[in-house]
Amino acid sequence: MTWASASTATLIYALLGRTGYPLSVLLLVVPLVPFYAWVMRKEKALQAGPNWDRQKDKFLAVVIFPVVVVAVMLAVLAPVPVLTNALPTGGAFGATVASAVVIVIAIIARGQWRSRREH
Repeated sequence: MTWASASTATLIYALLGRTGYPLSVLLLVVPLVPFYAWVMRKEKALQAGPNWDRQKDKFLAVVIFPVVVVAVMLAVLAPVPVLTNALPTGGAFGATVASAVVIVIAIIARGQWRSRREH
């Protein structure tokens, strides 16, 4: 699942004044794994075609927009809240953003560690 969809969904969840983490947003990962596998395979074929410049925007809209919309709808309509006593209002959004920051830092640190190891 993209962090954009998770952070958008948890932000709206927090703006509604709800506490905890909407587990349904995380459960969205299950159907998204095969969906994104299909997307990656299809994108390579489309990029090789002559009409990629015209199809690019449509392809990205079909890939990104539904994922964000479904994540937001799940967070609002069927949130399945967990950690309601542990996370205050806005805590789910903070946890989502923090996870993205930690992963980016880990990627940067790994790259620096590899470059030092090679020298």
